[in-house]
Amino acid sequence: MCGEWRRIMLCTRLAAFLFVLSLFWGSPNSVHAECLPPDLELRAAAFFPESKLYREIYGTLPSLQLETSYPLIDNVRIWSNITGIYQTGHSIPLHDRTSILVLPWSLGLNYMCCCRYDVHMAFGAGASFTTIRIRDHSPYVRPITQRYEVGGLLKFKITKSFNCVDFSFFTDYFLVGVQVGKSDRCVSRHSADVGGLFVGLGVGKTF
Repeated sequence: MCGEWRRIMLCTRLAAFLFVLSLFWGSPNSVHAECLPPDLELRAAAFFPESKLYREIYGTLPSLQLETSYPLIDNVRIWSNITGIYQTGHSIPLHDRTSILVLPWSLGLNYMCCCRYDVHMAFGAGASFTTIRIRDHSPYVRPITQRYEVGGLLKFKITKSFNCVDFSFFTDYFLVGVQVGKSDRCVSRHSADVGGLFVGLGVGKTF
């Protein structure tokens, strides 16, 4: 019964999404050359870690992003994004203070779909080059763990234009892992997924 209810809810949400999408989707005559995403955008998002352990330690992490894009051919644009994620928390089970800093720089491609009412959607993917720094105030682990990792990013965005300013809602899925080392008294290592989901809003301008 529970599984059936989940399937019903999933189908209902999908139907609602397709209905809203049909309201905005434009015919070929409604697509204009000036229907472009912002070239420069400031974004704020909540980051939900994929790792259950990181969710318990840090909760939901705030992030700030700066993203720029440039047209290549037709509806394809190249984009670049730099993100800052920082949060403090307490280790499990000893509750020692800890903090995490994640700085991804990402580069990839977007495919843009122009819609009605000055609305457009963008779907994208790219690679990320990430600096991860974890600081622990505990005698049982190394005080600082810093790694440089390569990962990936999947992107979806809806943008609405108001005169010279563009406002957007976006979701990005960020995937990257890190090898975390323990202290010399416990030299074993384990890998952790520090990726997760960004959900946020942005404001930008096309130049």
